Amino acid sequence: MEKKFQNDANTLFIGSFYKYKAFTAKGDYYDTALTYRHQNQLSNSLNLVSLYAEDTYAVNDTTHILASVKGDFFRYQKDVKSQNEYLAKIGFVKAAGRARFKFSYSKTYIPLAFYQLYNPQNIPYRANPQLNAPKMDLFTTGVYYQDHSKKHKFSLEFVHATLKDTLVYDPSTVYGWVNSKEDIYKELLEMGYRYKFDLDNKIVCNIDFGRNSKDTNFSPAFETTIRAYNRYKKFDFYNELIYRSSYTLYNIYTKASLDFTSAVKYNYSNDFSVGLRGENILNRGFALPYRGVSYAIPVTDQKFFLNVEYTF
Repeated sequence: MEKKFQNDANTLFIGSFYKYKAFTAKGDYYDTALTYRHQNQLSNSLNLVSLYAEDTYAVNDTTHILASVKGDFFRYQKDVKSQNEYLAKIGFVKAAGRARFKFSYSKTYIPLAFYQLYNPQNIPYRANPQLNAPKMDLFTTGVYYQDHSKKHKFSLEFVHATLKDTLVYDPSTVYGWVNSKEDIYKELLEMGYRYKFDLDNKIVCNIDFGRNSKDTNFSPAFETTIRAYNRYKKFDFYNELIYRSSYTLYNIYTKASLDFTSAVKYNYSNDFSVGLRGENILNRGFALPYRGVSYAIPVTDQKFFLNVEYTF
């Protein structure tokens, strides 16, 4: 349910939604020596109610102030404690000629996933009732410029994120997933460029430089993404190339990745189209190391899709 209230200088947007999630795990589990057997009947469900509001105020034609707040109320079926989480954001946008400046501060959290509530090495599964959702303070500032022809668009953004109560998997504990007592931060600088040939053809490029607290490489320090959107007669083309630099985490070296995705779609009519899409075509996609595993595990599989779409 959503509602908007608007006048000359102010826009107020309020809303709410309800979500229900559930999962069930069934099956017999054995140890490697076949000396232990457990028949699992694990289940849990979540009722989530959210309320939110966003207000945008125009100080003048070139200056806008934005503020928003959101409350998420989690109620689980069993084992896990009920939690009330809140998000808040305040932002400032200033236009100056063809340039635009933005600053925002957000206080948010990262929702817990069902699998993080249980320790898979503790059968029967047992939930951690003391687990808290990680909290994040996020500062974002940026400048954006578009030339008079609107073909060239440049952007420069800096992000600083501080994370508290991060989740760490510790198999030596009863619950597995626990909250870390140490705060961490991540800084990110992103440079962006877009060239628009015409309404149907453009290319977008982003370059990211990152740094983590204590120089711990939770992710690659360098990443660049190039995307191309094209159309020729009745054909639509999409190409994406993502490069991420190598890094070492948990004493596991992860080599640089090169993830290439390509798609083509033939629009037979306004209602019917056929397409072909390939993901991680080079089979050199990004891999992620995990504690207790001696090698990095690929995040993206090599996939190919044939799409048929009919609109009626």
